[in-house]
Amino acid sequence: MLKYKSICFAVFFLLLSTSLFSQEKDTIISTPFKKEKWLIGLSGSFSSNTNNISSTSKTNSTNNYGLEIKIGKFKKDRWLLGGVLLAERNNGNGNIKRDVESFFLAPMTSYYFSMSKDGSLFISLAAGYIKYREENTFTSNSDNLKEILNGNGLGLVVNLGYSYPITNHVTFDIGVNLTNYWLTINKESNGSSSFLNTSAKIDGVNFAFGFNVLLDKLF
Repeated sequence: MLKYKSICFAVFFLLLSTSLFSQEKDTIISTPFKKEKWLIGLSGSFSSNTNNISSTSKTNSTNNYGLEIKIGKFKKDRWLLGGVLLAERNNGNGNIKRDVESFFLAPMTSYYFSMSKDGSLFISLAAGYIKYREENTFTSNSDNLKEILNGNGLGLVVNLGYSYPITNHVTFDIGVNLTNYWLTINKESNGSSSFLNTSAKIDGVNFAFGFNVLLDKLF
């Protein structure tokens, strides 16, 4: 996971250097991300993996998908302040059936680096509340053993990407979400429950894309 995050940051800062260098040629500030504009965005992510285990002739598959809604207002040119809601789900089938759901709600700030009308690299930071649920089902000697984990805590989401204006009021975003969650977990196994005193840390990397609407007034 650390390797993937390092690659994401390296690519982002390489593109950022190129973007900042190209700005020196701009004489007119024509960014679509102007002060007092409102932004409403909807984005999603999806990934699917299948692993074939030759020694057991079994196939394990996982599906990950998420939905993000954000809204904010540009307090300065290229500076966005607002909030974000991120819902994610992970399904796994194989030796262990795994279902994971998470719900993240937080204030958010974004900065768009370029002043060009053709688009910009951006970075978004959000820190807030995370609600987490995980259900694992094991099959042993024809018996199903179920384990349920419920938790909540603090979440941090960093989004690195590029925003491309399709029209004066619509932009297309593509990038990566880096998620870090710190949770307190309540564990339940086949009807019995016990509290875990130690914190759980969950992180991930997801590729995401979506559309934003830029408005002069919200209502």
